[in-house]
Amino acid sequence: MLGDGQRADTQATISLWHEMLVLAAARNASLIRSRLTDIPDEPDPMKRALAFWPIVGDCVDDLDANPSDNTKRFLLHVAWHEGDKLRTRIQYGGGPARSFFQFEAYRAKEALQYARKAGYIDKLTAASGNTKKELKDAEDDLPDYDPKDSSCSYFPDGNLIRTLLE
Repeated sequence: MLGDGQRADTQATISLWHEMLVLAAARNASLIRSRLTDIPDEPDPMKRALAFWPIVGDCVDDLDANPSDNTKRFLLHVAWHEGDKLRTRIQYGGGPARSFFQFEAYRAKEALQYARKAGYIDKLTAASGNTKKELKDAEDDLPDYDPKDSSCSYFPDGNLIRTLLE
């Protein structure tokens, strides 16, 4: 059991490590500017983060009129945490969530609906290599949120969005 002082030191060390990770990724992004379609199956978490940084950067730069490194850092930190240091796109223990950001099915559907309303669907088709119709059909197959039914968190078998997030 950690005492209060030890806990604070541990939290400070973790925060410092995360900041170093982000700064190293930002500094080394120029070395790995080529667009990556995937994160390498790499045991070193720093190398995974370095590969993920330009992908996050491209997304933020493409979608935000005034891109911020803070936004990129935030997304890296979320994916780092939710995706277990960028190691998994499938929730542990047979859970429903997919991608480094751990989307459940109904949240993925909401994200697609938002992208459509915000005018980002062309960017999604270009990035995914799928047509608008294919994405819309896959979106339509996803469940709507139902607080009384936990199955709304699960992706249907063979769903294109599930495949893309995995």
